[in-house]
This record gives sequence, C-alpha cells and structure tokens, in this order.
Amino acid sequence: MEQDENHEKGPRWSWARNHMGNVSLSILPGAGTLNLQWATNTTGFKLSQTTSLQPAIWIDVTPSPAIVGNNYSVTLPLDLTTNRFFRLHNP
Repeated sequence: MEQDENHEKGPRWSWARNHMGNVSLSILPGAGTLNLQWATNTTGFKLSQTTSLQPAIWIDVTPSPAIVGNNYSVTLPLDLTTNRFFRLHNP
C-alpha cells in the first residue's frame, strides 16, 4: 500500500489484491489503522510484511490474526512515514 502525499485532494492509497488459488488478501484503511483480512476457509497461510521489494526481507506480522466472522483479521497502526508491502504465504 502506498500513499501519494502530493495528491491535491489529500492522501491517495494504492494496493493490489492478489488471488493465489482461492486466497485473497484485502487491505482496508481505517481511521489511523490498516485492517488486513483473508478467509478462514484457507488454512496454513501466514501474513508477512516488508518495507522494500529490492531486496525483500519478509517478516511475520504481529499480532496473530483474530477471527472476525468468516475472516482472519489483523489490524495495524497506519504508518505514513514508510512504505509497507504485505503478502500471504504458506510456509
């Protein structure tokens, strides 16, 4: 997710929604937070993040996901000072 601070009408966010088979990661910006969700019918996946894709050094996201309805859910504080990239992977 990337913020463009030079956008005339305030911050602009962009993100990719990647489908890996039947696994989809949704990133929902909130008031000072990011909420990341994926379906609970997909087991064995871990959420990780990195601040750079070259080279990408992926670390597992904490806290562990909570179950909210039919989704795993992780809420993180919004950090406007750095890029963050997220992925789901099946170790």
